[in-house]
Amino acid sequence: MTRTKKHRTVQQSTPLKEPTPSDLSNIVHDTTPPDLSDIVHDTTPSALSESIDTEQDQSASQHHPHSEREAQQEASWAHLSQGRWNLDEAERVGFRCTLIAWYRQQRRDLPWRDTKDPYAIWLSEIMLQQTRVETVIPYYHRFLARYPTVFALAQAPLEEVLAMWSGLGYYRRAKLLHQAAKVIVEQHAGEFPPSHHAILSLPGIGRYTAGAIASIAFDEVAPLVDGNVFRILSRLFYLLDPIGSKELERASWQIAEQLVRGDLPGDLNQALMELGATCCLPRKPTCLICPVRSWCRGFASGKVAFLPTPKRTKESPLWQVAWAVVQKEQAILLVQRPEKGLFAEMWELPGLYQPGKTEISETTLLQALQDFGLFASSPQILGRYRHLLTHRKLSITVYSFSEVHALPTTLTTHFRWVDPNNLPNLALSSITRRVLKEIASSHANLQAEEQRFHK
Repeated sequence: MTRTKKHRTVQQSTPLKEPTPSDLSNIVHDTTPPDLSDIVHDTTPSALSESIDTEQDQSASQHHPHSEREAQQEASWAHLSQGRWNLDEAERVGFRCTLIAWYRQQRRDLPWRDTKDPYAIWLSEIMLQQTRVETVIPYYHRFLARYPTVFALAQAPLEEVLAMWSGLGYYRRAKLLHQAAKVIVEQHAGEFPPSHHAILSLPGIGRYTAGAIASIAFDEVAPLVDGNVFRILSRLFYLLDPIGSKELERASWQIAEQLVRGDLPGDLNQALMELGATCCLPRKPTCLICPVRSWCRGFASGKVAFLPTPKRTKESPLWQVAWAVVQKEQAILLVQRPEKGLFAEMWELPGLYQPGKTEISETTLLQALQDFGLFASSPQILGRYRHLLTHRKLSITVYSFSEVHALPTTLTTHFRWVDPNNLPNLALSSITRRVLKEIASSHANLQAEEQRFHK
C-alpha cells in the first residue's frame, strides 16, 4: 500500500471478492475512495461567494491565480460528466459495501421492509409513487388487511378498490394495480412473476418498479432509478445534464447497472432510495454525515447544492371548474366521471371543466346541468377552491340552487344521492371529499342556529 497525505490507493494482487451478508457486520467504513487528489477545491460558503464576486469584478483579460484555478477546476469536473462513469472494481465494491452496511444500521423501520412477499412489495412501490411515506403507511396496512392476496384484489370490484384508494391520489395507479392483479391470476395462476422481464410486462409497471420488485423480492440483479436516485447519481458522478433529459436518464441507468452487480442487490437498491430520502435531500443535503461522501464528486467540487441541474419548468395550465350542489332533503347528488381522463371513474358533484382563466358563466353551468337531466335556476356561490394537481391547477366554484325544476330520472352517467354526514364507500377525490365535508359542516351550523332561534 502506498500513501499520500490525503488519499490512499489500494494495490490488489488477488481478485476482488464481493462480501457475503455475514461480512457486512464487520465492514470498515473507511474504504478506498476514488482518487480526487488532482482536484483542488474549497467548499466553504465564503470561498464560493468570493469566487462569484471575483468573476463579476474582473475583466476577462485579467489573469488572476484564483480565477485560473477555478477555470481548471471547472474544466476538470466538467470532463467527469462526459461519460466517465466507470468505477474501478475496488471503488465499486467499496462503495457497495459501505452503503449497504450503512443501510442495515440506519434504515427506517417501514412495514414493507419486513417481507419478501412480492405482492406486498409491489403494493408498497405503487403507493409510494409521488406520495410521501407517512401518507402511504396507513393506506398500506388497510389495503393489505382488505386484500391480503393477489387473488383477493383481482376478485374485488374496481369501484371498491378505488374507494379503498380514495384520498391517496393518482387514481390511475389503483386501476392499473387492479388490472395487473387480474393478469397475475389469469395468466400466472396467482403466482407473482419471478423475473424482471416478466414483471415488466404487467400493466402499470415500469422499469423502476420492476427493478425494485425483482431485486427486493427475488434477489435478482436488477437496477432501479427514480427521482431520488437521479439526484444521488447526479451528485456522486457530477452529471450536469438537466433533470428529464435523455442524457441524464441514460447515464443514470448505466451507473445503476454497474452498482447493483453483486450480492444483496435488493439491499443496494433500497440503500440508494434510503440515502435519497434521509441524507441526499433535494434541499439542504446532510453531506457531513453521508456514508459515501468520499466517492461524491459533487461534494468534492463544492457543487452539491447545484445538482442535479434543474429543468426548465412550464407553468401548470389553469382549468376552471363549476360544481353544482343539488339537494333532495338531506342528500346531495353525485355523478361518476367517465372511464378516461381526469379523475376517471371517480364520484363528484355535477358540473363541467374548461381550460383557461375565464370563469365558467352561470348560464354555461345551467346548460351543462341540463345534459345531466337537471333543470335548475337561481344559482348562488357557496365557495371557491384552489386545487393543485401534478400537471394542472383547478380553480373551482361551487354553486347551490334555490330551485330545481326537475330531478334526474334517466341520466347518461351514473348518479347517486349521498348523505354528506355519512359518506358511503365511494371513490372520491380529496377535493370532492373536502367540499362535501364543508357542506355537511355548514348544514350542521345552520341547524344549530335554527334550534337556538326557536328556543
